[in-house]
Amino acid sequence: MIRLKEREVVIVGGGLTAGLVARRLVPAGRDVLVLERGPDRAGGPEEELPSQRDDLRWNSRRGLTQRENVETITLRHKPGEEALPMRRLTGFLPGFGVGGAISHWNGQTWRFQTTDYGLRSHLLQRYGALPEGMTVQDWGLKYDDLEKYYTLFEQIFAISGEAGNIKGVKRPQGNPFEPYRSAPYALPPLEPTEVGLMFRKAAASLGYHPFPMPAANASRAHTNPDGMKLGACQYCGHCERFICEAKAKSSARRHGGARRLRLQQHAAAPHLRHRQALRPEDRRGRGRQELLLPDHLGGAGVLRGPVLQSLHGRGRARHHHR
Repeated sequence: MIRLKEREVVIVGGGLTAGLVARRLVPAGRDVLVLERGPDRAGGPEEELPSQRDDLRWNSRRGLTQRENVETITLRHKPGEEALPMRRLTGFLPGFGVGGAISHWNGQTWRFQTTDYGLRSHLLQRYGALPEGMTVQDWGLKYDDLEKYYTLFEQIFAISGEAGNIKGVKRPQGNPFEPYRSAPYALPPLEPTEVGLMFRKAAASLGYHPFPMPAANASRAHTNPDGMKLGACQYCGHCERFICEAKAKSSARRHGGARRLRLQQHAAAPHLRHRQALRPEDRRGRGRQELLLPDHLGGAGVLRGPVLQSLHGRGRARHHHR
């Protein structure tokens, strides 16, 4: 058993959250370690032609995502039902490997509406009352509190789009319903496809207001504020479930801050007070390590994160069976 040295900051899960947190901590001189159970896919067949276009491997067999036969997610439709495992994930695809799910996302990037952050208050104001048992709550934060972070994200991840409301001034080319923004998108919108042009014409003829969708797919070659270099989108259609071979799709793994991280990949076997990690290449048990995590940042996602916290002795399990 090898006892690893104590680290100042440990981030469990090497996805988008890890990249954004490390972006602030590493330049400040903090000792950061990111634990990721999956592989580092840099330079692999996932992002090099011709294997990057292997539709069977990456799309049909979902080679970049979490496998349900290894670790699934349970589902119940009502609190009193028994939770059953989901046998096949389709629209919701948790990632596996450095970069997480943002490596194979399609790049659609929207802002929440101002009413989303005070939804309970908004519904009460509009309807006067809510159904009994409806648990919707206000966030505790307002859009005004987060607007600058939306803008920062759009600059870092080089979002291509057409702003519809800059500092309260409406712009006819963009989304007429979006909340105000303090700055335009980092890049102009992507070129519409032939189908997009047909849709735009048909929608406009019916009195609607079509606009280009914001996306984390670079409409032209670009270098972001952190030095992350992106190529121009090739309009190949291999976005969702694929790593972009043109390096036009922003991701946590390609993020400028992520390049400064010292990443260690583990296949984690969590226990109550520690993590015992078995290196993936050693299937006979050699290379077992122990890392004490008295305090750590969770970057394992909304579903896996609470499980890790519970196994680490944080919080209390809540049972909804009646």
